[in-house]
Amino acid sequence: MLRFFAALLLSCSATMVYAQDEISERFGSYEVFYSAFNSSFLSPSVAKAYGFVRGKDKALMNIAVIKHNLDGTTKNVAAAIKGEWSDLIHTVAFDFKRIQEEDAVYYLAPFDIQHKNDMYFTVTVFPEGANRDFKLTFKKRLYVDGKD
Repeated sequence: MLRFFAALLLSCSATMVYAQDEISERFGSYEVFYSAFNSSFLSPSVAKAYGFVRGKDKALMNIAVIKHNLDGTTKNVAAAIKGEWSDLIHTVAFDFKRIQEEDAVYYLAPFDIQHKNDMYFTVTVFPEGANRDFKLTFKKRLYVDGKD
């Protein structure tokens, strides 16, 4: 099931290429991957296994960090992550859940969406082994499943 979840996250991230220009940002030797996607991308069994609620107006923020080593290899690294979303009226903090899967670690946070609203995201990432934190800011428009 864990391998399925990782494959799902990768496919959701690949799908996000059409929805936003970047799905990662590089900060020196660290690269932070991010995506926001509707919870309906999760199968009911995967959502249940990780305690996430699926719904037409539910979404997830996904964060993962890799370190680029001098020898050309990469390594997935843990990080302290905090963040929030806003829609110009509300600002809500994320509650990230760490998902550990063999050598990979992901951070997921559920949030509610309204149809066709632009959402503004701010996420601060402090990777293990780094000497400072990194800040992501981006905008994304999400759609409630089943609406035009």
